[in-house]
Amino acid sequence: MHDFTGPYFYALLEFVDTEAIRSADFSTVIDPVNGAGCRFIEPFSKRLGVATIPINHEESGYLAHEPEPRPRNARQVANLMNVVPSNIGFIASSDMGRLSIVSELGETASEEYTFSLIANHVLGKQSGVVVTNCCTTRTIDEVAARHDSAVVKTRVGQAYVLSALADEQGVLGGEGNGSVAMPAFSQAFDAFLMIGLILEAMAQCSARASELLAMLPRYHMVKRKVSGEPHRCYMAIDRLGRNEGWSGQGKLSTVDGVRVDWEDGWIHLRASQTEPIIRVISESESREQAL
Repeated sequence: MHDFTGPYFYALLEFVDTEAIRSADFSTVIDPVNGAGCRFIEPFSKRLGVATIPINHEESGYLAHEPEPRPRNARQVANLMNVVPSNIGFIASSDMGRLSIVSELGETASEEYTFSLIANHVLGKQSGVVVTNCCTTRTIDEVAARHDSAVVKTRVGQAYVLSALADEQGVLGGEGNGSVAMPAFSQAFDAFLMIGLILEAMAQCSARASELLAMLPRYHMVKRKVSGEPHRCYMAIDRLGRNEGWSGQGKLSTVDGVRVDWEDGWIHLRASQTEPIIRVISESESREQAL
């Protein structure tokens, strides 16, 4: 069996500004949730010149917590950073395809902001098409506009985003679940790449993690679900998409389910492809409006 880890990490360290990262002398905490990235955390950090405290990095087959990199799963990292001060904390998904961060101030940032944070850094160097799905935070739209870049929206799902990313010859793509891909490096969602790019942004901008987050527009997002038989869920979404009552109420999109945008927010409804539910996501400048 061939070992591709050496060539992979060599390519990654050539892609990011390794010299700047090493010079910054960062310290980090990384939680790969006992998943696929466990054995690579320490060699990756060593190659990058970053002092890392890994937690939940045993290949036991038992996940230490939910595999999604959400704020509620970042408390272990945040608590450790209270005792052992670090520049940034990272929480990865079990397959190392998604990522969220904890700032040096202890903020457990939503996974929704991972894509926007990286896009703000990357597009500052190279503008171009950004690809995401229909229910990613509007923050990515504002970040792209800030850098004169267009945004292409797809259906929800990695395959749809990566396919459109190739078709549109985009600079980067991602979803609000904490995933990012850059075709200049690889056509895949990659948490190691994301870690490298975030550390590069901190090093090149001489900015703390909290300062990078402060550069992003923030919105309030609420996620709900409505249970129902699959065929009824799809019928309900279809009727909503054909409802003429949306006319004049906002900008309607039926790329994936139904999304309606207003000046101060949006709502998106779609039938889940994996569960008998309708997913409902709303986002607005105010929490009251999002609710």
